[in-house]
Amino acid sequence: QLLATLRCYLDHFGDTNAAAAQLHLHPNTFRYRLQRIREVSGFDPRDAQTRFLAELHLRMRDLEIPD
Repeated sequence: QLLATLRCYLDHFGDTNAAAAQLHLHPNTFRYRLQRIREVSGFDPRDAQTRFLAELHLRMRDLEIPD
């Protein structure tokens, strides 16, 4: 759930209301998940450089490497 939350947050450029709506969550629930991401990982998605690196990492992770 936390990874999906982070991806959605990044896809919506930090717009928590739009991201929460896409995941069919109350905005407070979505914000709680962002807080959990910070607590569990030390990762702060509110920081611009951190957001950029997270998005880059997630996009690279999604690339399929041919055999």
